[in-house]
Amino acid sequence: MSLDQPASSQAFWQIYDSCQIRPEWLIPSLAIESGLNPGIPNAAGFSYYGISQLSGTYIQNVLGVTPDVYLTWPASQQLLRGVLPYMQANVKMFGPLLSGIRVYQANFYPASLKYAKTLDSTIVAAPSAAYEANQILDPSHDGRITPRDLATVLTKQVAKPYVVAAIAACYAVRPFEHETDPVFGIDFSPNPLVAFFSPGLLQTVLTIAGIGVVTGLITNAIDPRILPRWARI
Repeated sequence: MSLDQPASSQAFWQIYDSCQIRPEWLIPSLAIESGLNPGIPNAAGFSYYGISQLSGTYIQNVLGVTPDVYLTWPASQQLLRGVLPYMQANVKMFGPLLSGIRVYQANFYPASLKYAKTLDSTIVAAPSAAYEANQILDPSHDGRITPRDLATVLTKQVAKPYVVAAIAACYAVRPFEHETDPVFGIDFSPNPLVAFFSPGLLQTVLTIAGIGVVTGLITNAIDPRILPRWARI
């Protein structure tokens, strides 16, 4: 099983419309969890299922079905009936999730959204069951997993052709939207310019000669949704 299109792309935008989590922030996280395959249980034998590897307890108690039934749902249905309410609950509890990093934190260890707010904060550390089960997310092998570590893992996912294709399919549905940094998003910015512009808009601005034209674009064309929270008016 894979993404059922165009229904899956439409579902990603419904998630965005509901809780402001953009497709390019969510898709790499789901790719890490399941390879965007809604029909698989956890590969390590733990009780997690489907495109976002929701727990069996969540599936039964919140969605009201057994994991076996959940695995028969197409990706679009899992996104709308499983992923959407899960992410809505995290946004309600912890605030906006405006980057691939924060979205993956919500999927991996949601409690960390409250305290691991900088790139080098500790999400989990050894010795702990959470760390031991996820050592693959610690590329530096320093005994702790940080948002920066998640960025490293997400960056590898973003480069994979099927992830690129899934994001492109979403933007084919809404060509008027501007894609943002899929890893750092708006929550984190490795480059000050990226904090103010989406990649497409930044390229447009930099290729136009004349300070007056650039000033006009900055004044009139910036979508406030791609500004960092502190820069919004």
